[in-house]
Amino acid sequence: MSRMLRWPFRVSLGLAVLLAACSPAGTTPSPISPPTVTVTVAAPAPLPSPFTPASHPPTLTPTPPRPTSAPTPTPPPQEARSILYGDFEIKMIPSSQESDKTDIYVKNLKTGELEVSLTLSDVHISHYHNSEYHNKSLYVIRRIGYDGYPDDEWTDELWRYDTRDKSETKLYSAQGLDFRLTPDEKYVALQHDQKLVFVDALGNLVQEFTLDQLGSHKDTSYPLTPQLNLLKWSDEGNEFWGATNSGPAPRTFYRIEVALWQATVYDISELTIPCEYDLNPNTGKLVYTGLWPFLKEG
Repeated sequence: MSRMLRWPFRVSLGLAVLLAACSPAGTTPSPISPPTVTVTVAAPAPLPSPFTPASHPPTLTPTPPRPTSAPTPTPPPQEARSILYGDFEIKMIPSSQESDKTDIYVKNLKTGELEVSLTLSDVHISHYHNSEYHNKSLYVIRRIGYDGYPDDEWTDELWRYDTRDKSETKLYSAQGLDFRLTPDEKYVALQHDQKLVFVDALGNLVQEFTLDQLGSHKDTSYPLTPQLNLLKWSDEGNEFWGATNSGPAPRTFYRIEVALWQATVYDISELTIPCEYDLNPNTGKLVYTGLWPFLKEG
């Protein structure tokens, strides 16, 4: 259910938006269910002098035909990355020995301890949010079967690597996968194919929402198809926040209450929020450069 939010005053420094205070009625979804080949003939070798007829005609050796298909392209090389996640630094370095392998290191920035050191294949290093680290477990997106072609012969997989018992678990797979994990690892929010999906710690489906349930607004000035995006879990893991975008700016924010799996949608299409902003998932306050209105339910 969408509600229009209004503001009574503006200041020129920034914006703090209190969304959590709004409590419009939620929307509860139903649980799941040839090329031409050219042959070039080489010229015969010069005849000897004086001319002596050969017992056999000269042998003509044609040039081999060009290949009829391009070779399989090699995916572009990935660059090393360093990601700060809370009190930890996650380093991903492409292996110098095998092109499909990545060396991963997780360092505790408070203690200086190296907590994780492992090598994995098919790590999706270039993904903007390819990993998280919680309670001695590393969560990583791997892109399987990608060969450089813009085709459908690949998939993304979310894996958990537990350093305590050395277990490896594939939690989910889909093309174009994105994820966020609760601090206690109880639930994973996933986005793909314009759907928001929640699974438990074993990868079992718990609930899902469609774009229509989370991004409906009647703004005709943005003809682009809305895109579903993930933002953050609250510290207690009882609420999840996300947004829908038409272009760079968010058009709606949505909040999922885990206890009831209920969705509340906030229409912010009139605010023209830029692409740089920050939402506090515990208080529902939104900050971005420009103005500081105080929003309340209309």
